[in-house]
Amino acid sequence: MPDDGHDRFPPRAHGLDRAVLCAAGLSLVLAILGVIFLYT
Repeated sequence: MPDDGHDRFPPRAHGLDRAVLCAAGLSLVLAILGVIFLYT
């Protein structure tokens, strides 16, 4: 059941997960920009 999985994690863990995803997205964007600058 999906509800069981949601109950397993506290709200703090979900917020931390979102923060990690945001940081990963930002670093990914920076990496793409770096590649663009290197190849142009």
